[in-house]
Amino acid sequence: MDLCGVLAEKDRLPTRLNLDKRNIDLDSLLCPFCEDSSEDLEHSMIACARVKIMWEKIFLWSNFQMPIEINIHALLSLVSDMSDYKKKMFHPFQLKWFEAVIFTAAWAIWNARNRKIFSGIDHTTEWCFSEVQRHLFCWISSRGKVNLNWDEWVANPFSSCIPNRALC
Repeated sequence: MDLCGVLAEKDRLPTRLNLDKRNIDLDSLLCPFCEDSSEDLEHSMIACARVKIMWEKIFLWSNFQMPIEINIHALLSLVSDMSDYKKKMFHPFQLKWFEAVIFTAAWAIWNARNRKIFSGIDHTTEWCFSEVQRHLFCWISSRGKVNLNWDEWVANPFSSCIPNRALC
């Protein structure tokens, strides 16, 4: 998941336009989701109408306000670019959690894109969203050493990760 974010930060994901720049012959340069625009990093991760819906669901579920104007680099550095004043409003674990949400969502979007291209499986936005919830639940439960309840997690993930539950 982190690798996807790192590659996205450097615009090194093999989008159709990036592959075209490397002289790799493709049938189409259009986004596999909407087939309306060329697939560059910004479109595939932010601007595609289907992807925008995904980010709206993620931010709503996370209880964070989605920035009106956003690009992929600003999104991936949203937590690190927060002011110290805003950071003090959260437990450090919660900031790490939200950063994990962003990177996991980017991975889920890329994974759904690859499944459509390589397997012909066209997953819904709801499927992507549930993948983010499921992977984060497993990851935070094990790596974050937090005792999570699935029902609380789905209803309000941010409060289910309250600091007194963290063992780290």
